[in-house]
Amino acid sequence: MLAAVVLRGMSASYEGRGPMDWRACYASLNENYMEPRRRERWTIDVYYHTYHSPEIKEIRNLYKPVASKVTDFFAMDRYKSQQRSLIIALELVRGVYDEILVTRIDLLYKLPVTQGHLQDGFSVPWRDIDGRKHCDVIWVFAGKLLPKIIKDLHHLVKHPPHHNCCGGELHFYVSTRPLYMFKGRFSSDTDWPERFP
Repeated sequence: MLAAVVLRGMSASYEGRGPMDWRACYASLNENYMEPRRRERWTIDVYYHTYHSPEIKEIRNLYKPVASKVTDFFAMDRYKSQQRSLIIALELVRGVYDEILVTRIDLLYKLPVTQGHLQDGFSVPWRDIDGRKHCDVIWVFAGKLLPKIIKDLHHLVKHPPHHNCCGGELHFYVSTRPLYMFKGRFSSDTDWPERFP
């Protein structure tokens, strides 16, 4: 089985945002997704988009990506910059994968994301607290959905909220009816640690 890990966003701190230590973020991803998959005899390829930092060579040496892109930090609001980074990262993917995990490069995991059903359809960890949105920091989906997802995200960027394919920004996007990995839990990310259950 083949899996692609597609990472987006900040690998270094900008204006007080982002990880305290990107090495800890890699270790967390490795422990909670990559190593369990490898033990199940999956082959994992890594792709990422991130921004210039003094440690970018170390990051590349650690992740060993099949392909990557490093740019200057996008001078736009955080939602647009996240969307742009995600599209750039997804468009790097080449080949056919059974499963694609899309996540932020600056994430620390509290729970593993390796249940057997993840490659079927489009999975997100949980709904957001308000119940309408979905967690946008981890998506796991069947590789065959990649062209549709890229097309949908381009539509999302070109059209304002409530006039695009998902009715808002990334929190509102799902490719198909989502499967929730952890029912009864709510989403969070490194920006809102106090919301982690």
